[in-house]
Amino acid sequence: MHSDDDLYYYDDEEEAMEDDDDGGGAWQDEVEDDDPLPSVERPPEFSAIKKESLSVAQQQDLSMVMGVFNIKQHHARALLIHYRWNTFRLNDHLERKGQDRMLTEAGVVLPRENKTTAAPPPPPASTTNKQPSRKKTKTKTKKKEASCNVCFEDFSPHAMSAMDCGHSFCDACWTGYFVSAIGGGSKQVRCMEFKCPAIVDEEVVHHFLGRKDPAMAERFQDLLLQSYVDDNSAVKWCPSVPHCGRAIRVASAELEMEPLCEVECPCGVSFCFRCAAATAHSPCPCAMWERWDAKGRGEAENTSWLCGGATGADHTWTSIAGHSCNRFKEEDKKKVDDAKRQLRRYEHYYKRFESHRLSCTVEREKIGPAVAKRVEELESHDSILIKDASWLSGAHRSLLACRRALAQSYVFAYYMFDAEETATVPPPEKGSLSMAQRQSLFEDYQEQVERNVEKLSELLGKDVMDMPDEDIVKVRQNAVNLVRVGETHCGKMYGCIQDELLPMLVEPMSIASFQPGGPSKAAELPA
Repeated sequence: MHSDDDLYYYDDEEEAMEDDDDGGGAWQDEVEDDDPLPSVERPPEFSAIKKESLSVAQQQDLSMVMGVFNIKQHHARALLIHYRWNTFRLNDHLERKGQDRMLTEAGVVLPRENKTTAAPPPPPASTTNKQPSRKKTKTKTKKKEASCNVCFEDFSPHAMSAMDCGHSFCDACWTGYFVSAIGGGSKQVRCMEFKCPAIVDEEVVHHFLGRKDPAMAERFQDLLLQSYVDDNSAVKWCPSVPHCGRAIRVASAELEMEPLCEVECPCGVSFCFRCAAATAHSPCPCAMWERWDAKGRGEAENTSWLCGGATGADHTWTSIAGHSCNRFKEEDKKKVDDAKRQLRRYEHYYKRFESHRLSCTVEREKIGPAVAKRVEELESHDSILIKDASWLSGAHRSLLACRRALAQSYVFAYYMFDAEETATVPPPEKGSLSMAQRQSLFEDYQEQVERNVEKLSELLGKDVMDMPDEDIVKVRQNAVNLVRVGETHCGKMYGCIQDELLPMLVEPMSIASFQPGGPSKAAELPA
C-alpha cells in the first residue's frame, strides 16, 4: 500500500500537459494515451415496474405460456415458477424435452379428460308406438353419499369437490386447508391427497376463500403477484428505504441466475442486482461486501470461504483484555499482538473508504446542484461553443462513478491482501505475476484513479460562469481529458481485479463490469 503522502501526489509533467492543451480537435480525440480505453461490456436494459403494473407484466408472461402449451393459468404459473419466469429457457426446454416431460418436472397435473360416448340411437318408431300399456310405478332412488377422507364424514355429491387430479374432499375441509396454506405463505396450493403434486386451480381457491375469508383471498392474490418478483431471476425489488414501490426487471434472454450487474432505480437508489445490496458495491465482490457490511453493523462474520478471519482476532482482543496480567502467556501475547495488528489494518482501510464515501456524498449533494445550475446558465449562453454544457453534467456523473468505485476498492483490498482474511492459491503458471506483483499493479491503478478523481473534483468546484469564454473552453477541455483518463484507469483497475486478483482466490468470485457514468438507469415501464 502506498503511503498517505503518495496518495495525493500529482505528476507535474502530466498536469502541465493538461494545462497547456489548447483545446483543439474533437473531444473524443483530445487525450493521447498509448493505452487504449478498456472495452466496456454493454450493460443490459432495465425497466422499473410499479406495483400497480406488476399484474400486467405478469399476465403477459402467463398468457404467452398458456397459449404455447394450451394449459390453464395456474398450470402456466407453476411452469413459469419452476423455470424462474425465464421464458427463453422455457421455450428452449420445450424443444429439447417436450411438453409432457416439462409439465411432469414442474409438478403440473393436467385434468383428466372426460371421455364421452355417443348417445345410443332411438328405438324404431314401430316399437315405440306399439308398446303395451302398463302401470307406471314410481321407484325411489336414494342419492348416494360420499365419504371425505379428511374428516371421515358422509356428504352429498354437491358438498364434495374434486380437483384436476380427481381427488375429492368435502368443501369445508378444502376451505380450511386453503386458509391454512395461504396463512402460511403458500403461493401454490397443492392437492390435500398424500403425495399428490397437483396444483389447485387459482379460481377454485379464490372461490372457497371468498365465501369464508375475503381477507385471506386478498392475501392469496398478493402472494401470486409477489411470486413474479420473488421467484423471478430477472426481477428484483428496489431496496430503497422507505420502499419506493418499484421492482426492477432486467431484459436478458439467457438468464440462468441473477445477472451480475448494477442498476439505478428511478427513485435514485443504486444497487447490486445479484445480491440486492442497497449499494452498488463494485469493484468489491458480493461476498466481500456482505462481510464488510456485517462488520460495520457489528454482526458476526461468516468465515466459510476464508482462512482464519479477522472476527477471531477482534473477539480475542476483548477476551484477552480481561485476563490478569500475571496470567499472560506467550501465546496470549501473540494473540493480542495479532488483534492489534488486525485492528490497525482495519482502521487503515476504513479511513480511506470512509473518506472517499463522504467525499462522494458532498460531490453528489453539494457540487451536483451547483453543476446543474451552471448547465442551465451555459445553455442560455450566446456562443455556440459555450452553449453545449453536456460535458459538465457528464463530468459530474463520471466523478461520482469513479469516486464510488475508488471507495469500494479499499474494501476489496482489505479482504484480498491478507492471508489471514482470504484463502488464495499459488500463481497458476511459472513466470506469471506473484501476489505481491499483482497487488502492486492494483495499487498503481488505484492511485492513478485517486489522482484524477481529486483533480476532477477540484475542477468541478470552480464557478465557470465568472470566467471569460476562452477560459471556459479550457476548463471544458481539461474536464474532458480528466474524464477520459480517469475512466481509463478505473476500467484498468476493474480489469486487474477481475483478471489478475480474483482468479487467485480459492472461492470463485466475480465483479460487475465497470460502467462509465455509473450504474445503468432503469426506465419506467408504462402502466
